[in-house]
Amino acid sequence: MTMNYSADINGITVNATYSDTTVNEVFIPLLKHLAQLHNVKQRRILVMLAAPPATGKSTLVSFLEHLAQSVIPDKRVQSVGMDGFHLRQEYLLMHTFELDGDEILAGLGQMYVADERFTKNIDKHGEGTAEYVSACIKSYCG
Repeated sequence: MTMNYSADINGITVNATYSDTTVNEVFIPLLKHLAQLHNVKQRRILVMLAAPPATGKSTLVSFLEHLAQSVIPDKRVQSVGMDGFHLRQEYLLMHTFELDGDEILAGLGQMYVADERFTKNIDKHGEGTAEYVSACIKSYCG
């Protein structure tokens, strides 16, 4: 069996299909784990998803937000997309990056508040969200 999901992702209707196995053995346990983590920490939990362009990140987090309404109805899950904020290919070819490093993550956190486009997009989910996410990343990276 499968679960069909349709969402508006950046103005485009996207239809996705997830297997019952994936939903029941991956997504639901993940949401329950995050809810338990929230209970233990007694504060917001920030989860970041990274993958290559056009692999369905926005669709997946939108689906998880939708699924959370029935799996963990006492928790508020909010997906925040970063679509449309990509560096130009020329820039990427002229610079080097430390993959999987705190340096990149810290820079991303700084960009959330330094670049008004990021701040505006993130703060659509609540005034100060960009600042909060940036502070969380800074705290994590040390």
